Amino acid sequence: RFHYILAALVSVYVLSLTAWATTYYIIWRMDEECFIGLQDFNTALLFAIETQNTIGYGVRAPGDCWLSSLTVAMHSLVNLVLNSIVLGIAFSRISHPKNRGRTILLSDCAVIARRDGQLKFMFRLADLKRKGVVGPEVTAFLFTYGEGRTTAEGEHMPVRVHELVIDPWDKTL
Repeated sequence: RFHYILAALVSVYVLSLTAWATTYYIIWRMDEECFIGLQDFNTALLFAIETQNTIGYGVRAPGDCWLSSLTVAMHSLVNLVLNSIVLGIAFSRISHPKNRGRTILLSDCAVIARRDGQLKFMFRLADLKRKGVVGPEVTAFLFTYGEGRTTAEGEHMPVRVHELVIDPWDKTL
């Protein structure tokens, strides 16, 4: 799956460079004073690469033409958005690994004990990795079997479900 994502990102960059090179080439063909150092499509592609990667201009540069200045500015803005999207995709792949749920364990046993004069239901939750979980959220439910309840439709439900309030906890998992 990672190979497909990488191939898609490379394709997007190649298509972007080709589209901007074609745009620069067409503008240069309309008015050769709009770009300095362009001679053919290959030099237009090199100009697009220099602009998109902010390498800087050597022999090739925008000329004294409002259309070339506007096009280079648009190219820079579109490239900023494209780089942001690619960086977001890469960061999401790194920060949300697939098997992270397997490293968080819940104890097999729970205890009801008196703490501060009240009965407390206690269980352990642990993270096997040394890195902490950022902003963990824990929700617990108590399932009670017995008489149950009857719904408004007349169906008998032998299990009751109660959400347990987990308070306070230090959120250092």
